[in-house]
Amino acid sequence: GNLGESLRFLTDVVHLEMNNPQPVTHLNICALLASLKRYNEAIPHSEQAIKLIRAKQATEGSLNNKEKQMLVVAHHNKGLALDSLNNSDDPITQKLQAEKATE
Repeated sequence: GNLGESLRFLTDVVHLEMNNPQPVTHLNICALLASLKRYNEAIPHSEQAIKLIRAKQATEGSLNNKEKQMLVVAHHNKGLALDSLNNSDDPITQKLQAEKATE
């Protein structure tokens, strides 16, 4: 498949979701950008997914299993991107946060 075309499509989806942003969209963008080795651009999307999931947790008090899995993936993806940028401390922190998210 064409990763660039997929990225453009998902960017359009983000604009359509402005009033109701979805973490999974940001996770998908993060994965595509990482596949394109655009790690600096991928990190903010993993962070946005984390922010959206944590905001839902704050308002609802808990997360369902799917949301917990997305939170783990978001931290994992962020850690991988940071590791690819040779930022040695942050991937460990992200791994620990991913493990904590499953508790």
